[in-house]
Amino acid sequence: MNKETKVEGRLRRLSAAALLALALCASGCSLLGGDGPSDDDMEAMEQAEEQIQACEEEFLEDGYVPADRREDAAEAVGELAEELMDDGILSDYAVSGANVWLQYESGLQLVYVPRTAGTDSASLEASYEIVTCQPYRDDYPAELAEEMELPDAAAELLEQQSEEWEFRDNWDMERVSLNHLEDLGENQFILWHGHGGWTEETHSFLATGEEFDEDEYREGGSYYEDFQEGRLFKCTDGRVAVGADYFEEYLGSLDGSFVYLAACESGKDDTLAEAFLDKGAEAVVANSDTILTVYNTRMLYETVNGLCQREPDTGLYYSLEEALDRAASVWGASDAEQFGGMGARPEIFGGNHARAFCLEGAEAQPETDTPETAAPETTAPETRPAADAETVLQEYADSLTCLYGDGAIYTSYFVKEAGESGYPTIRYSFAGSFPLEPLGTLLLDFDRDGTQELLVVDVNPDYTLCLKMYEAVEGTAQCVSQCNLAATVVGQSESGYLDCVYYEQNGRTVIGFEERSVHRHIADGVLIRFTAVAYDGASLTVLGSPEYMGSDGMDYGFTEEMAALGIPVDFSEVFGGRSIFAYLPSPVVFSSSHTTCTWEMDEWLDFYMTWSRENTSETVEASVIEFR
Repeated sequence: MNKETKVEGRLRRLSAAALLALALCASGCSLLGGDGPSDDDMEAMEQAEEQIQACEEEFLEDGYVPADRREDAAEAVGELAEELMDDGILSDYAVSGANVWLQYESGLQLVYVPRTAGTDSASLEASYEIVTCQPYRDDYPAELAEEMELPDAAAELLEQQSEEWEFRDNWDMERVSLNHLEDLGENQFILWHGHGGWTEETHSFLATGEEFDEDEYREGGSYYEDFQEGRLFKCTDGRVAVGADYFEEYLGSLDGSFVYLAACESGKDDTLAEAFLDKGAEAVVANSDTILTVYNTRMLYETVNGLCQREPDTGLYYSLEEALDRAASVWGASDAEQFGGMGARPEIFGGNHARAFCLEGAEAQPETDTPETAAPETTAPETRPAADAETVLQEYADSLTCLYGDGAIYTSYFVKEAGESGYPTIRYSFAGSFPLEPLGTLLLDFDRDGTQELLVVDVNPDYTLCLKMYEAVEGTAQCVSQCNLAATVVGQSESGYLDCVYYEQNGRTVIGFEERSVHRHIADGVLIRFTAVAYDGASLTVLGSPEYMGSDGMDYGFTEEMAALGIPVDFSEVFGGRSIFAYLPSPVVFSSSHTTCTWEMDEWLDFYMTWSRENTSETVEASVIEFR
């Protein structure tokens, strides 16, 4: 349905409602409570919201309410709401955890959600559309810029699964509008990331990118009625939020669609999820509580990534339940395990059918009777000749576009951000300067079973490494294990390197990653990290990841942790610049990246004193990154 059609539809609803209102007024009553709010109503609402914002000011730190003070802020707003009721401005209110539901005497429902940084409050042959909705994409703190890329990165993963799948609708900020939401339909992957909340009165709601339209509200009609009936809510930041009743009223069929609601409290109960399921959605994933952004976006991406992977024994795609479990094995079962959150986690709605949701071909094929004369299969996948497996994996490796060896040079930057001191804060940023492609590959018999495996050193959207081990299964390369590393594909500083090697130790093959980042311009110190990984034929296992970060040259247990990996080192030599690989038995480098600073120190100091205080020229070249 196009925008013009929707506008006409709303006018038609208004026309019918207006006729009904006239008829009721003639008999002495009005179902809609008049044509709209009075000027006094609107003025009282504006004054009340100013008081709510002033109330919240007491709890703000750096423009946000700290996570441990969310409920205190909500309680204070609740006390203010009690006063507003006594003044006849509010007719009702309720505090639900860290959120507050308020209703004006005019009938408009308002939701207060504390401003908190770092939380968020299919057949391959069939045509599918992939939709991302990020109504607050540009409003998150700068340090979460990389997390804001993950929903679109997940959409791109899905698009790669089939020529019939298209990532066409990338809705950010104001594009996440009511008109656009009514365009959601059948055979879609809908990936939503943003702010949300929950109260007992509203159940779960999602804040959109659309600003509250005071003029349209004053006119009455369907827009006014949606607020009166609780299909829409006004947020205290001026945005419009949608609840389950809105989707029930305006959404068409969602047959065959999958919905991931990566927002706070989107799955605190099943009301919002059921609205999508009632429209025909195959499955809905939503969050149990207020959730940390760093965990929330990673779980969205890794769950979608899991849906795009095949189970090695069967060659079938992982189910949604399996994909979510795989994501939890990487980032934790809740945001408390690795990120210090309050225990929120994504959950699946839609029963057993939704848990079994998967891409085409993942479901088991029905058993059929085999004629007694049928010839038995003579070669099982696990006993195929080594040469066949090597060919399959080599062809897959050759199909990948890798950073290593491409000879390209990419640029990184110094970036200015607003600082509390009155002067900008300077940080180092990649600024999206190079593509998210695998760093490199290695074909080797890692588990020593006589058949080669393929290791792909992939790059996550936050530039950390993801190791994926492939084996040949029924003539195709299948990912059988993967793990994420803390190591980054380029140095998080003006200069540094990452080298990937393999070496033999105690009768097994070990994969090693040495990372060194040297800070000289906006910080003083060095990061030295070595990570060892092994593959046992079933899974990749991180054996250890000793690291040093500082400038004093003190050991802090680094030598002891390296010794536990069977690598005795002299830390003073390592701190002085000697490579850890110099201590390894016959290491072989198979991929590497090098970051080189483009500034001499004296030149930088002369430039920095002026540039750091200017309001223009927010970014300057810091270094170049080369994969050679």
